[in-house]
Amino acid sequence: MKDDFDKQKIVFPAIMTGGAYFALEKAKFIVTAPGNIITGENLNQIQEFIQKIGYFALRKYYMGGGIEGELKVNRLELLPIPKTVIGKTIEEQLLLSDEEKEYIRKYLKSLQKE
Repeated sequence: MKDDFDKQKIVFPAIMTGGAYFALEKAKFIVTAPGNIITGENLNQIQEFIQKIGYFALRKYYMGGGIEGELKVNRLELLPIPKTVIGKTIEEQLLLSDEEKEYIRKYLKSLQKE
């Protein structure tokens, strides 16, 4: 049986001060500390959600205390990740208005300047 390091996974650093960085890794690399991995099913959809909407929610509503930009994995586990609908973007599935999408885009872009 293969372990999780040999499977496709989402990799991300423990501290993200320059914006979201959740990469879908397919080459069977391992991650050294302080890095994290997510394994399981539907990784493409999970990665898309976290990269586009989830990181916004984490930074704005779920992160607390600690080092600026530090992503605590237990906070990530609190995110309600929607089931995906084939043919629809994450934004369409969440029924986000153009104004909400623009607010999220601007917020995430502002983090890149930190």
